[in-house]
Amino acid sequence: MPRASKPRIDKHTAQAAVVCRHTYFTIAEFSSNENPGLLVGTEVQKVSDPEPRESKYWNGLYWTAIVLCPNGETRKVSCDVLKPRTTATYFKRQQRMFGQVA
Repeated sequence: MPRASKPRIDKHTAQAAVVCRHTYFTIAEFSSNENPGLLVGTEVQKVSDPEPRESKYWNGLYWTAIVLCPNGETRKVSCDVLKPRTTATYFKRQQRMFGQVA
């Protein structure tokens, strides 16, 4: 008798769920898909919850979120490159460096 397969959530959807639970993130790796120009280590603040779209490279969804960069611009970023932060400490420091916070 064949085994019943267990439902499995792919890693992209699982990372989108993590992004939903947090507000501040670090760009953890380079991604040429959605965030060209953001350096690894840049602190960002989530502006919108992740949104899915069909991937043209694999059979599943690709998740992106809009984030606020320390210099004041917003960017669409792949959820796969976001590493959660528990506080806004480093984001606020980077904002001061760019002159965005008094």
